[in-house]
Amino acid sequence: MSIEKVNSQNFEQVLSENKFVVLEAFATWCGYCKMFAPTLESVASEFQGKVKFCKIDADENQDYIESLGVDLYPTLLYFKDGKQVKKVPNVSTKDALRSEVETLCNS
Repeated sequence: MSIEKVNSQNFEQVLSENKFVVLEAFATWCGYCKMFAPTLESVASEFQGKVKFCKIDADENQDYIESLGVDLYPTLLYFKDGKQVKKVPNVSTKDALRSEVETLCNS
């Protein structure tokens, strides 16, 4: 699997070790999150070695998720050089996700 599950304790380390990170905030009870998972997995495999893709369970890391300003699921957070550069709730298509990741890498 090319997507690493992270938590509030280890995510800062992931940020420090990777130039580009995409973090999906998801909830296990969220139907849309389940439907979106294959899309995220597919795009993550396209960018393997360039962008680190991670997921964080909102229910298990509620305080951390709130500190990131997330209140809809799934929400994708884009990080470059350890800093959050964009937050996108409810990404709907593979093309939209791919475009966001390409923009992150080229910014």
